[in-house]
Amino acid sequence: MSGPKVTIAFPTYRARPALFLPALEAALAQTFTDREVIVVDDGSDDEVLRAAAERGATVHRNAERQGLAGNWNRCVELARGELVNVAHQDDLMAPTFLARAVAALDAAPRAGFAHTAWRSVDETGAPTGERWEHLELDHLADFVRDGRDYFQRIVTLHTPVCCPTAVYRRAALLGVGGFDRAYGFAADLDLFLRITLDHDVAYVHEVLYAYRRHAGSTTSQHTLAQMNAELLRAKRDAVDLAARRGLLPPAAVARLRAAVAREGLKKARKVAFDAPAAALREVRNAARLRPLTLASENGVVAVTRAAWAMVRQAAGLPPGSRSARRPKRGPPPPVQAS
Repeated sequence: MSGPKVTIAFPTYRARPALFLPALEAALAQTFTDREVIVVDDGSDDEVLRAAAERGATVHRNAERQGLAGNWNRCVELARGELVNVAHQDDLMAPTFLARAVAALDAAPRAGFAHTAWRSVDETGAPTGERWEHLELDHLADFVRDGRDYFQRIVTLHTPVCCPTAVYRRAALLGVGGFDRAYGFAADLDLFLRITLDHDVAYVHEVLYAYRRHAGSTTSQHTLAQMNAELLRAKRDAVDLAARRGLLPPAAVARLRAAVAREGLKKARKVAFDAPAAALREVRNAARLRPLTLASENGVVAVTRAAWAMVRQAAGLPPGSRSARRPKRGPPPPVQAS
């Protein structure tokens, strides 16, 4: 017997029933019915896994802890569908999410994955107002876009792909080696970049996913400096890969490296007071990519702030910050009637 068209896979770890079970039920309620829903657990309570099985999901438990990217790969290994969605254990998909993504891929045979528009919600499900890719002028309608063009767009700006909204061709995902376990946060960005070097991308401009922001999420477990470091490393590695394979003209590679260098200095400037060592690492990375960027305002400010913070740390003082040095400005005084 052949497998289903699509696998929705939930990689779970310490799943909270109040968030996970609604996410699972939303997957099971998809209007596209040629699909399976599996749960691949990396360490959750028996009770929540029993509840998942009772609702109709196929539950697999890892014998040993796999970690984030490792468990995502395990999901792909266990999937029987030709298309795979690696869902998040605390987010909510709309009933037509799968149907729209599958239709987009059926219409774009060269696309390695399709993704959809989304909105951000808090732990209670209330919208936060964040609609990431909707801020971009190049995501205002459905499209199929050349992969290498999309690759350059991601490197020079940010990724418009919200991880759980991606529905992959399993063959494309496996063809690039799956998720890289070297990443603890940016495994999705790294994968998007590697896939777009060989495949086009399809996009559905309809909000079909609610991405939950809360204190217990994987994202919240990383500092800003750690997240920045992984995101920048993924971009550097991807550009190096494109250069080694000769997939982009040398001028394009040089332009992308300069863009990553500028982004690294901008991010280094932001974290220099709180994480001076991390900021200086990004400064060195930027210098290797494009030495001239060190003379930019962001380069000079990042180095100056990091040096000042390290001096204060050596003296046993708290890191000096811009907000600490400048008094906060309150509202203007009321105008007195004459």
